[in-house]
Amino acid sequence: LSGRTCRDLASAYESWLFNSNVPDNILAELSPRSLAKIGNIDLVKRKEIIDRLLDGEIFTEANLTNFSSKKQKHNFDYNHQIKKAMDICHSLTDSEKLRNFQNIMIINVKQKEEILNLKNTISAIKNNNS
Repeated sequence: LSGRTCRDLASAYESWLFNSNVPDNILAELSPRSLAKIGNIDLVKRKEIIDRLLDGEIFTEANLTNFSSKKQKHNFDYNHQIKKAMDICHSLTDSEKLRNFQNIMIINVKQKEEILNLKNTISAIKNNNS
């Protein structure tokens, strides 16, 4: 397997396959890149894709790219995002919540690092412009 394929499969497993109920014969119809793309789509859209996969629909990489790029908002709507997160939480079983907890903690740490890097970049730009 190429390095790219290995990265795509690892990404897919870490983001969603580890607790997926999609049968292997359906997963085998998707490319490693498509599996990784599903993991990079927000949870609500990902759940819709998984439901459609279970109903027999097969997605190409192009389908997933189009699916993930539909009408992205550039402004962050805090209240909408909180409501969406709460809806997802209420739709998960307790065991699904426990399985997702570790990933959420890892994402939190990565986002804290990204925030720190962005603050440092802003400071550096402000200092250069002074």
